[in-house]
Parts: sequence; C-alpha cells; structure tokens
Amino acid sequence: MGFKEFMLQYYIAFFEIIGLFLILIISVHIPKRMKFYTRIALGLLFATIIVENAEHWTQTFETLSMWRFILTATKYSLYPLTILMIIEIFTPDVKIPLKYRIILYIPELICIPIFFTSQWTHLVCYFLEPNNYNGGPLSILPYVLSAIYIAVFLIQNIIHLISYKLRDRLIALYITIGSIAFIVFYLLNDIEITDYASIFVAALVFYYLFTYIHLASIDPLTGLMNRQIYYEDINDNKNNIKAVISIDMNELKYINDTYGHDKGDEALIIISKIILENSGYKRNAYRVGGDEFVMFLSTNDEEEVKNKIKKMKEELEHTPYSCAFGYAMNSNNDLSEAIKESDNYMYYNKNKMKESFLNDGKVLHLR
Repeated sequence: MGFKEFMLQYYIAFFEIIGLFLILIISVHIPKRMKFYTRIALGLLFATIIVENAEHWTQTFETLSMWRFILTATKYSLYPLTILMIIEIFTPDVKIPLKYRIILYIPELICIPIFFTSQWTHLVCYFLEPNNYNGGPLSILPYVLSAIYIAVFLIQNIIHLISYKLRDRLIALYITIGSIAFIVFYLLNDIEITDYASIFVAALVFYYLFTYIHLASIDPLTGLMNRQIYYEDINDNKNNIKAVISIDMNELKYINDTYGHDKGDEALIIISKIILENSGYKRNAYRVGGDEFVMFLSTNDEEEVKNKIKKMKEELEHTPYSCAFGYAMNSNNDLSEAIKESDNYMYYNKNKMKESFLNDGKVLHLR
C-alpha cells in the first residue's frame, strides 16, 4: 500500500483522532484525569494504525525480516493497553484504587514479554523462512487478553452507568456493544480486518461526546445534578416523583465572608456528599441554588422520607454545618404544588432553627 492509498484509507481515523485532540483543549467540563488518559489512548490508537500497516507490509517481503515479529508483538500489546486506557477514561468520577489498578495491569504486563519472546519460545506465534506465520499453543492469547479487558470495561460501565437515566444507559450500550459487534461479526464470517483501530477511534469519539454531555448536567463543585436537569426532570419525570425533600444550608454567607469562599465550597462539598449518598442509586438530588438543594423520591411511604431526613441530620451532626429540611408527599400528583409545600416547610423549619439558636444566644452555624 502506497502512502496515498494509506492516507485515503485511514483519513477518517486520523481526522477523528486529531479532532478529539482539539476538542480536549476546550473541554471545560472534562476532568484533567480523563483528558490525560484520553490523550494516551489516542496516541496508542495512532501508533496501532502505523504498526498494523507496517506489520502488514512486512508480510509482503520475500524473506523473513526481524521487523515482522517485533511489529506483530507490538500490535498484540497495543490493543489491550488501549482498552486499559479506555477503562481509565470512563471512570471520571471514580478514581480506581491503586491496588485494583495494579491487579488490572498484571495480565498485560505478563503477556508483553510472552509476545516479544514468542519468536524463540514459539508460545504465541513464530515465523519461519521464507516468510511464513506459524501459530503456537497460545495463539489465541492476544484475543483472550483483549476479551478480558473488554469484559472488565463492560462490567465497569454497568456499575458506573447504573445511576444514569434509562435513555443514557441505552446510548452507552449502543456505543459499546455496537463497536464490539462490528469486530465479532467480521470474525464469525471469517472476514479479515486490518483496521481494528478505526472502530475504536469512532467508539471513543462517540463515548467521549456522550460523557461530555452527561458531565455538563452535573454541578462541577458538588457532583449533584444541576438546575437545568432539575427542571428537565420536573417536566419529563413528574409522574414518577412521589415525594420532595427541600434542603437549605445554614449560614453559607457567614462562612464565605468570615473564612473565605474556599471554606464555603468545602462546606457545600461535605453537605452535598451526605445528600448524594442518601439519594439512592438514581441520584435524583439537585443543587438548585448556591446553598439550596432538592431531592426527588419515588416512594409513597412518608415514614421512609422522614427516616431519610433523620439520617441526613444525624450525619450532619458529625460536621460543623447544619441544614434546614422540609418535605412534601406528591399525593395529589401535582409536583409543582408539592415542591412549593416542601419549600415552605423547609423555610418554616429554618426560621424555627434561627429562633432556637438566638434564644440560646448562639450563632446559627455554630454548634
């Protein structure tokens, strides 16, 4: 394949790789960690295209070249390593503990020396004169290794996406299964693929776009859903919302004015973590204002709602901060009225808390 034909065949893949590199520069919602691993994955995919085609070119040699088994071993190593980077990319809000990361990388670290010594051990593959490929007893090892990491990626996605809306999970499933199905279809029909990298690049672009859009719906400071999604869920999900909890932090302005906005942000993060942990796997908790939060519940059990508020109050007792709570049951299927009732109850409780603290000669935020 000449340079012109090579560029024509891989133009779309290179266009996507360069385009995603450029998008990374202006991706304000994406965490630095995710950008870092995305750049590595893109570099690996670019290298894979070059190595794949260089190895294919060595197959045309009349005599065996050492470059053929070096490039083959490199190719076998690059694909699972790329999948590992993609696993790292799509855990933007969960940092994988070091011990689990080490376990995850062990199979790849074991296999790389096996691939590169296989010409002499004949374990995976080896080449004989004039220029013939021969499979060893572990010839399927590169595919098994990649399959293991793909399985890890799928399990990780199921865990990571369980709190997403059904439509978001279906989109992620389409992108993930679609790219894997492409490869499986070709393998089952015995069609040779010389360009696995392009489908990986396309899937990466789609998944990155999906993640970017999702992260834009999350409040970057607290990790709760933002005000835009709050209104969207009111419109789209109102029939499933059976209870509303309104939450307002006490004395945020005092903390900001006295100790600085960094301390105020720290307080919001601590309070939001408690709210998020008690919102359930659906994560229907929202930051609707500077120090105002709302939680939607799908339960008709008022005692369950009260117990949830009680649990959050108990957890707040272990912090320097306090919040006022209010709730309402959406028994009449009128969500706007339930939200209003919940807010009124919350403000009533907030005023009662202020009166109690003032009567005791204390400032509200102090314990």
